[in-house]
Amino acid sequence: ATGLPQLAASVYAALPAPAGPAALIMCDPFPAEEAATSTIFRCKFPGCLRSYGSTDAARKHARKTHPDWLKLADAAAAKRVRGGPSTKSSFYCAREEAPLLSPSSAVP
Repeated sequence: ATGLPQLAASVYAALPAPAGPAALIMCDPFPAEEAATSTIFRCKFPGCLRSYGSTDAARKHARKTHPDWLKLADAAAAKRVRGGPSTKSSFYCAREEAPLLSPSSAVP
C-alpha cells in the first residue's frame, strides 16, 4: 500500500512547474536583501518620531497633533519656488525606506 506522504509527493511531482513571477514567489518570499524594504512616511515636525505607511496617514497625524505647524507647512507649499519639492506632502513628511522583518526575525 502507498502511504499518504508518498501519494502527495507523486501528485506534486506530476504538477507543472510554475512560470513567471509566481515561480519566484513560490521559491523564495525574500529573494533579494535589497528588495526587503518598505516605504514609510516620517512626520517632519521637529522632535516628532512618528512614521506611517502613507502620506494620508502622516497628514492626518499632523492635522490632529501639530495643527498650527501644518498650517505653516501648507502655506510654504503654496508658495514653493520652481525646482523645489515635487509634492506638497514633502513639506510635512519625509519618505524613507525601512527594512522589512523576515518571518524568522519577528518577535513571537
